[in-house]
Amino acid sequence: MGKNQKPSIFLYGYSSQTEIGQKLHPFLTHLGIPFYELETCELSDGIESLLKSFTETKRINETLISSKVENPFILFCFFENQDLNFILNQFNLRGMCPIPLKAMLTENNQKWSFKELQNELIEEHQMILKTQTKDSEEKETNESKD
Repeated sequence: MGKNQKPSIFLYGYSSQTEIGQKLHPFLTHLGIPFYELETCELSDGIESLLKSFTETKRINETLISSKVENPFILFCFFENQDLNFILNQFNLRGMCPIPLKAMLTENNQKWSFKELQNELIEEHQMILKTQTKDSEEKETNESKD
């Protein structure tokens, strides 16, 4: 992956009509971070190929949005770790949470389609929820023994 690439973001399901999108879009614009709003028909596109053509912010035509998107996600591209940590912290501080499905572009996932990425994020999120539930149940069991 190109080290000199400018940080950018792919958004799916966070249009300016959503509660999070209403806060997210102005925040990213203020920081000068270009973002690309994916349409459902673009989920089958390869990340790498769309990344090559992505040069500036692309917004969805709001009149084409007919319903709520299932499993919205964010893909962060070409961010340094400290910059990504700052942005995620700001998401929390500015009420742009929860955003359960998010990823950073990697050598591996850049070869996937956006749909493959979304499926992987859903699977990871479900595993996290199961682990949290199991940990919570174990904690309750241990507390009741005391």
